[in-house]
Amino acid sequence: MKKTLLTLGFAFASAIVLHAAPVTHLDGDFTKIGKDGRPVQWRLNMGPKMAKLVKISVAKDEKGVNVVTVDTKATPKNSAPLMGSAIKCKAGDKIIVSADVKTAGSFSFGFYRYSAKALMKSIPAKSFRIMNRKTTVKAEFIMKDDAKLKLDRVTPVLNLPANKVSSISNVKYELITAEELAKSAAK
Repeated sequence: MKKTLLTLGFAFASAIVLHAAPVTHLDGDFTKIGKDGRPVQWRLNMGPKMAKLVKISVAKDEKGVNVVTVDTKATPKNSAPLMGSAIKCKAGDKIIVSADVKTAGSFSFGFYRYSAKALMKSIPAKSFRIMNRKTTVKAEFIMKDDAKLKLDRVTPVLNLPANKVSSISNVKYELITAEELAKSAAK
């Protein structure tokens, strides 16, 4: 089965495309850093007043891997949803996402869905309870259309808990097209 591996870091400026992948700009290794010290092309999906309270930085760990630290200690109620750049996909495609996460509390992966014309209802997030140690988490999502709108793309959302310091690294997405899934099921 052909698989499209998309690696996401905190910088969505270079596309890593294997096989016949749609053009997707993802940087799960967070190699592109802005002048403000934050990952480029990832942004907080919250109002400006709350976003000012969240501190984001990138540093290398002992193995030289870029790790994004998100400090939400000043946001007692809201989680910190980090939203990345769009991934082209369609109904029936499967996206498998994984990351190394360290936090104390709940972390979730989710996606906002878009048609060519509008924002659609988001895909229900998959949550994990992490108890203050680096944990590799993984989730699978099947993409779906709405009753009236055809799915065209999704944007990944990494939800980190409020009132905590969390870190994330090695974010990876694997896109398996509906056609590839059908071929695999037929075997």
